[in-house]
Amino acid sequence: MLASFFRKNSKMFFNSYLISKHQKRDLVDILYQKIVNVSRNKVFYTKLNIRDTLDGRYDLLALFSIILTFTLSRSGSKGSEFSQILFDKIFLDLDLSLRELGAGDAGVNIKIKDMNIQYFEVDHKPVKHAFGFNFLYKKKKLTISGDTRPCENLMKYAQKADVLLHEVFIDGEFKETTKMRTKKTLHNVRNYHTPSTIVGKVAKLTRCKKLVLTHLVPTKFNENKLKKTVKFDFGKNPIIGNDLMKIRI
Repeated sequence: MLASFFRKNSKMFFNSYLISKHQKRDLVDILYQKIVNVSRNKVFYTKLNIRDTLDGRYDLLALFSIILTFTLSRSGSKGSEFSQILFDKIFLDLDLSLRELGAGDAGVNIKIKDMNIQYFEVDHKPVKHAFGFNFLYKKKKLTISGDTRPCENLMKYAQKADVLLHEVFIDGEFKETTKMRTKKTLHNVRNYHTPSTIVGKVAKLTRCKKLVLTHLVPTKFNENKLKKTVKFDFGKNPIIGNDLMKIRI
């Protein structure tokens, strides 16, 4: 159903500069309704063993939303524009639905078997819809900062985490250039991430047991210098995260 609709309307997507902003919004509304209709198709619940519950319906809605927004984002600049508008539409609709179910602004809890998953807003402006996450299982707590500058909400929800997985912008490692890495650009990037001179302070305030640094910017840096900088504030050596790394909690 979604694929058929996309094929029939492909010219409108990629000639979107010919239509008004209001028409774009109308088209996105139609797309979103198609996603909702597909996710509610009875065949998923009667023949494919998807549970007809709030969680089951949410999972299908999220799945089809991801497929369509990803496909659009890979379809040129006009597709990317529609992908972002559609994503914003989906997010706002889900946010309103969660509020109607009693979820507050600060954090939302989701339970999967014995694990509680909590997401909460962090500050990554000018980027919209930035979140951190808590995973709680058998009295253990993993907090993931997501992309964020230092913010009170993260420090609130990361309290006494067994592991705090935190992004970091490494001061003094990026060199200015005349094009992509101007002084202004580096200042702006640093401004909406957490600098290495501050992440140790954040970890100290959360009273976490272990600090794992991830989303390292830049990717090439002096590891010993970074550890020394963070340890000065945190009081313990941080762990430098790597792909496929396993950490015992």
